[in-house]
Amino acid sequence: MNLLEKIALVGQRMKSEQISLKESLMASSRVSVSDDSVDGVDRLIYNHCLNKKNLSDFFGKSRVTFNKILSDLEEKEVVGAPIYQNKNHLYTRWDVQKIM
Repeated sequence: MNLLEKIALVGQRMKSEQISLKESLMASSRVSVSDDSVDGVDRLIYNHCLNKKNLSDFFGKSRVTFNKILSDLEEKEVVGAPIYQNKNHLYTRWDVQKIM
């Protein structure tokens, strides 16, 4: 096996690994949702939740300040734990009302 054949073999192996990596990333980033619930949360509640970024913009606070406010409210048990969806922390409208 000469050098060109080895390079071609390595290239083919890299290409097949890249395709499988791409498929793996697509499968892991796919979120399965049904009409009834999203991760055990009713669809209507889930659709009306707000994430921390939207809430901090709504209240006119920086994200750092708003994170401190939220952690204080969670410690005092005024607001429950957020709904975790991928990287988002979602808060229901009842939580938003309690924050106000």
